[in-house]
Amino acid sequence: MKDTVTFIFEVIRIIFILFFALVGYSIINSLIIDFFGGTDAVFGDSEMLRTWFFLLQALGVLGLVTVLYRNKQKKSGWMAKYQGPLQPKTVRLILRVSIAAIVASYGIFFGLVLFA
Repeated sequence: MKDTVTFIFEVIRIIFILFFALVGYSIINSLIIDFFGGTDAVFGDSEMLRTWFFLLQALGVLGLVTVLYRNKQKKSGWMAKYQGPLQPKTVRLILRVSIAAIVASYGIFFGLVLFA
């Protein structure tokens, strides 16, 4: 019973971390997009570019949250005894891929702003 309750609290904690990370990032992202005229002004009718833009951003943020959770937030809880922190080599790989995804999404965005 105790493991079930701690598992439920662990899931709730993960949901809150994801929620606040995604809300914070989406607020910053919407301010940047609105500054340049909104998604309709930049992307036009190109649903494919819009999808790639937001997909790359979501993957980047989820990678950053994964590193944050596994290495910083997982000192206690239900899964702490089953999974330790990520290895430094894995952390560097996830951080590089996540930052590259976010930079690539803004590369698409600013490329369209400059050349549209």
